[in-house]
Amino acid sequence: MGEQSAVRWRRPGRCGAESSCVEVAFVDDQVMVRNSQAPDGPTATFSRAEWATFVAAVKGDEFNK
Repeated sequence: MGEQSAVRWRRPGRCGAESSCVEVAFVDDQVMVRNSQAPDGPTATFSRAEWATFVAAVKGDEFNK
């Protein structure tokens, strides 16, 4: 995987410049996640299948049960 500085990070549209948000980057077959307020901090990495499962659970409101 390339250097993090070359990665295109995305954040939700509702996230303001001063807000602490989750940023996501899609790199090859992996999805990287980091805190927008700590861009040099730790990064969690998931497979695209793991990420798809997580997103489906969020959309299905699985975490509020």
